[in-house]
Amino acid sequence: MKSNIHDEDVPLTAAETRRYLQEQVEYSTRYSLLLDSPRFRCRYWGRHPDLQLKEMYNHDMTLTTDGQTAAHYYLFRETTHATIFKDPAEYRIFFWANLSPLCWSLLAGDPCTETSLDGFFPQNQIKQIQGIDCTVLEKTDKSGVSRLWVAPRDYECVVMQYERLKSGRKYFTYQFQYSNNMESGPLPTTWEVKQYQFYENQNYLTYASRFKVDSIKSNVTIPIEQFKMKLPPGAHVSDLRKPNPQGGELNYIVKEDSE
Repeated sequence: MKSNIHDEDVPLTAAETRRYLQEQVEYSTRYSLLLDSPRFRCRYWGRHPDLQLKEMYNHDMTLTTDGQTAAHYYLFRETTHATIFKDPAEYRIFFWANLSPLCWSLLAGDPCTETSLDGFFPQNQIKQIQGIDCTVLEKTDKSGVSRLWVAPRDYECVVMQYERLKSGRKYFTYQFQYSNNMESGPLPTTWEVKQYQFYENQNYLTYASRFKVDSIKSNVTIPIEQFKMKLPPGAHVSDLRKPNPQGGELNYIVKEDSE
């Protein structure tokens, strides 16, 4: 899809689709996460390409919840724009493909991430991933097949690889590498995300990323203030917690420091 000057999505032509599938853009992003379920805070920043891959722009986004209220805010052209949600369940911090693998590693089975092994069944096969014997779990639904490779003996059943197939073809793959921490057990050190698109009888790699964990600390105390929303003066806010007397969502501009 592409956007026209009226910000409406319009389909790509066949020629545009082929061109975009063959183009390659490289960029890097940094992440900072605080995880203390049900509290989360994630900042995501760097220079990103626009949808038409024509230019790079500065991107800085934060998602946070203290377990009671969730907020999503980002910087665009030197102005902060924010949405405050009434219920944390309305906005999940792991909606990004890059971070969703953490639901299978750091937060496997955590009810706050809505990630479970419901519907997955073990298969009659053992497969080696990174030289480690893994049990294969599989789930089939209307949109395709999901597979998880878990390491029950070596790594306490953490997920070593995840694969999503549509119409029998690869759509997503995630692969992890871990370090075995004596106190915390396996902790992810790197992971890879790959996304594919099947077009005109050819499978295209449309997105790939490799993540390296610079530092990770576990079993530490995080003050709850770290998960509170912090908006600068001038921020444009859509507050879904409060009704607007005129109807619709309540919009306002922050006049002074607000939490």
